Amino acid sequence: MDFVESTVEADGERLACTVVEPSAPQPSASALPLAPQPSASALPLAPQPSASALPSAPQPSASALPLAPQPSASALPLAPQPSASALPLAPQPSASALPLAPQPSASALPLAPQPSASALPLAPQPSASALPLAPQPSASALPLAPQPSASALPLAPQPSASALPLAPQPSASALPLAPQPSASALPLAPQPSASALPLAPQPSASALPLAPQPSASALPLTALLMHGAGSGDRHRCLPLARELAAAGCRAVVFDFAGHGASSGTLGELSLARRARQARAVLERHAPVGPLLLVGFSMGGQTVTDLLRMPELAVRTEAVALCAPAAYAREVRELPFANPEFTKVLRQEGSWRSSTAFDTLAAFGGRAVLVLPETDGVIPAGVTDALDAALRTRPAAPPYARLTLPGADHLLGRWLGEHPEECERVAAALLGAG
Repeated sequence: MDFVESTVEADGERLACTVVEPSAPQPSASALPLAPQPSASALPLAPQPSASALPSAPQPSASALPLAPQPSASALPLAPQPSASALPLAPQPSASALPLAPQPSASALPLAPQPSASALPLAPQPSASALPLAPQPSASALPLAPQPSASALPLAPQPSASALPLAPQPSASALPLAPQPSASALPLAPQPSASALPLAPQPSASALPLAPQPSASALPLTALLMHGAGSGDRHRCLPLARELAAAGCRAVVFDFAGHGASSGTLGELSLARRARQARAVLERHAPVGPLLLVGFSMGGQTVTDLLRMPELAVRTEAVALCAPAAYAREVRELPFANPEFTKVLRQEGSWRSSTAFDTLAAFGGRAVLVLPETDGVIPAGVTDALDAALRTRPAAPPYARLTLPGADHLLGRWLGEHPEECERVAAALLGAG
């Protein structure tokens, strides 16, 4: 087991504390990061990209493909030559559109002009009546200079699509620098739609209970051991604290102000201040989880004062009163050095007005009354009244009265000298005895 020393600032004093951790310490609710529950806003470790958030591999839409037009499948042979209809970048003139080498029409052949009947002075033409001797061919009968038809113009041959090296079209193998998949090829790298994201669903806030957080009752038990007045200090409680820790129960002991290593003076302490200091220690070392409250002598009254605090009462599973005392409610706020405190304390039966009896009668948890065989400090009436309050509780929760043969009022010290009895008391406090 581990012993952790600390100081708690409470009620204007510095209180010395010792926390005894079990050999296999149990984490408190605030120390359970091993199974943290992520909030819906804390799940970026495995974000699911939306369809609009996948720019790493953008797929061009069909309307964006003209930026780098791809030849159709029919225009991509092993050494594909674009057809005449597929060469818009270097359009091929049709037979009727060859201005580079225009073909004269039958009526426009200046290269071999045909003289008209009136333009033949070198060979004067006889009159119409004398034409049979040298008949003149009509315009439609000029075989000497036949006019080539549009399909018979070999002088200016038109290059075929394969003879256009000036504007060669790159083959499919020369386009890998920026291949553009066709719209029909996009499924090869499908982008998940928003409806496809549930394949890796993110847990909603309502799904977090799959790893529920332990309730207060599921956390390990913490025992707070409180010594009595006079010369008492936390070291008298350590033997029992060690036995509890050995059984797996975390234990906290401390010195009240004016005792042991804590600051302050005993005369300035009061029952009310003891309760406030005990609560501060719990807030520091056991802010959550079930509690076992153990009080020696005056510490018994402090146990019942803590039970009157609703936030602690709901967490308290068990109480142990060891040679307990009970004090009149009138002296709760009085410093111990105040003469009035001593005056009331010495009045016969003043303890009957204590709040301890009603508080214990209403307590629904496990209770153990540990008594010495001989007690020269606590009146027998006090012990009997406490026993009656615990024994007659309406719901009859677990209750044990344990008397230690040979023990005296200083039970803490006596348990340290009798380890076997100390182990038995620890078992009873934990409900195993």
